[in-house]
Amino acid sequence: MDLNALASQAHALLGGELRLRQVTLVLQLAPSLPAVWGDAVQLQQVLANLLLNAIDALQAIPPRQRSLVLATQATPTGVQLSVQDNGPGLSGTPPEKLFEPFYSTKPDGLGVGLSISRSIVEQHGGRLQVEQPATGGLRFCVNLPAAGAARLS
Repeated sequence: MDLNALASQAHALLGGELRLRQVTLVLQLAPSLPAVWGDAVQLQQVLANLLLNAIDALQAIPPRQRSLVLATQATPTGVQLSVQDNGPGLSGTPPEKLFEPFYSTKPDGLGVGLSISRSIVEQHGGRLQVEQPATGGLRFCVNLPAAGAARLS
């Protein structure tokens, strides 16, 4: 599977939501990525969840400042796909707490999206992590092994 194609599809699918919520999405797709093996529907669900969470987080800042970066890059063992926002980040919440089932920073959130997303990524032999860049916001990284290195568990 081509993660650049998956990222482009997610951008197209969420284009209306991005416009409605006044969020700029920048695609930074690395050329010539190795293929990954996996279920495209499940990985699209993970990416959509990460993007929608980021869009929600950006509602806390003025519309003209809202931006997301969706990027891919090769790693020594596969591919990394990342979603970075310039939102308010985490105010005192430990980053790993975001992955706990039923924990949410949203008033109407169920707290299952990131937990399910992490499980899906792990079933694909990968890792889903969150970082707090020095520039602010959050960056979620999906690291998946190159095709042939992992199979769904």
